[in-house]
Amino acid sequence: MNKIISLHDSIKNILDLTNIRLNMEKIFKGSFISEDLLEKQKISSGSFGTIFLIEKNSKNYIKKKPIAHNKDDLKAAKTDAIISALLSSVQELYLENKAIICPKIYAINKEQENSQKIYSIYMEKYEGDIFNMFCAINLNDIDKIKLVIQMLLQISNILLLLQDSFKFMHNDLKANNILYYRPDKTKPITSNNITFIISDFGGSNIEINNKKIEGFIMGNQYNFDKGKDIFLLIHIIITFQISKYKKMVTNFFETIFDSIDLKYCKKNDDIWHQLYQMDNYPDEFHPSNILNKINKLQLE
Repeated sequence: MNKIISLHDSIKNILDLTNIRLNMEKIFKGSFISEDLLEKQKISSGSFGTIFLIEKNSKNYIKKKPIAHNKDDLKAAKTDAIISALLSSVQELYLENKAIICPKIYAINKEQENSQKIYSIYMEKYEGDIFNMFCAINLNDIDKIKLVIQMLLQISNILLLLQDSFKFMHNDLKANNILYYRPDKTKPITSNNITFIISDFGGSNIEINNKKIEGFIMGNQYNFDKGKDIFLLIHIIITFQISKYKKMVTNFFETIFDSIDLKYCKKNDDIWHQLYQMDNYPDEFHPSNILNKINKLQLE
C-alpha cells in the first residue's frame, strides 16, 4: 500500500482570508439555483433533516435541507452551512480540487421554514457514506484490512490539515459522516481506488482569523483536543459493528491502539453517547500519531 504524504504543509501560512470570503459569498448568493434545477426524489430523512437528489443539466447533485425544531438545531444548521462553504472554498482555492477533503458546495440557500431561517446546502453527489461498508467488515480479508488502513490514513491527513490551519474539530466523526467515491468508476472499490472525505459540520468547531465558529453537539466540544475525532470514529465503528465481526474488528484495532476503551461501546440505553463527553482523549489518536503508527505497519 502506498503511504499518503501529509497535506498540511501545502496550505499552511498561505491562506488569503479575503479570497476565501469572496468565494464563500459566491456560494451564499446561490447563483447555482435556477429554474432548470429539478428535485428528483427524497433519498433519506431523519432528525438532522432531509436529503434530496436533484438534477441540473443532466447531472445529479444533492440538496441537504435541515430541520429546525429549536435554537440548537438552528445553530447546528447555520454552522454546517458556514463551515461547509469555508472548507469547500479552501479546497477549491488552495488544493485546486486535487486533494478532496470535503464535499464541493455549489450553493447555500436561505429559506423560511416555520418562520425560521434555515440554510439548505447544494453539493456534489458522492457514492454514499461508509456506514454499511465499515460496520459490517470482514477483516479476515486482507483487502478489507487495507481498506480500513487507507480510510484512517486519508481521514488523519484531512484532520491534520484542518487542525493545523483552523484548530478544527468535527466533534461527531462517525461512519455516517464520512463520504466516499471511486476515482475510477469503471473499477471496483479497493484501497487504491477510493477517496474518503468528511462532511456534516453542524457540531464542528473552527477558528479563522481569531474568530471561532462553534456548532452544537452533545458533550464537550469546546476544548481543542486533537485526539477526539479519530477516537470517536474508531469507537463508534466498534459500537455499531455487526455481531458477526465485532470481536474481530475490536481485536484488530487493539493491535494498533493501546487505548481502546470498550466500556462505552454499547448501543443499549445509548451508552455510546458517553464517548462524546470525556474530559480528554488519548494522545495516540492524534492524526500525526496515527499516521506514524500506520506507516510502520508497512502493509504490502
